[in-house]
Amino acid sequence: MSVAAGPFTTSDSLLYEPLADLMQKVQNDKPDLLILLGPFVDTKHDQIINGDLKEPFEDLFDRQVQQIVEGTEKLATTDVFVPSHRDVHHDFVYPQPPFSSKVHTAEFNAAERIHFVSDPCTLVVNNVSIGLSSMDVLLHLGSEETVCPPGSSDRFGRLLKHFLHQHSYYPLFSPAELRCQHRL
Repeated sequence: MSVAAGPFTTSDSLLYEPLADLMQKVQNDKPDLLILLGPFVDTKHDQIINGDLKEPFEDLFDRQVQQIVEGTEKLATTDVFVPSHRDVHHDFVYPQPPFSSKVHTAEFNAAERIHFVSDPCTLVVNNVSIGLSSMDVLLHLGSEETVCPPGSSDRFGRLLKHFLHQHSYYPLFSPAELRCQHRL
């Protein structure tokens, strides 16, 4: 299994060189499962913020999906796409519905190996449960933390305990304010 999280671009271009590098690594490693968490078309990219994009956001996303599907076609790798609230072309609510794409997986004989899932989601692969979310919940938990128990210096461990004790993908009530300014 290989897992990667976006954005899959460099800060100065939308040529997706890091995605091409990732696909080269996938070609070499030949994983059975490739999990990709967004953002795929990042609201925080300068070219998107400045309106310098010459094509629709959905077309840019579909091109990335096609690159991934083509790159894993001969490997029989199962591809899982998880959205992010920073994907400019997608609903920015949490939980998020799965992506929809114009890429026709039938032409790649890929209908069984391409999966668009919700954020968050739980996958069961060979009787192993995998929890997925692209939301940076640890950042939100840390910013809301007001009291540190005496003698507790392992902040990361303490924040992770919230997931285990509350059995939730987002153990905050009320949710942290998301500063999404990406609807153009």
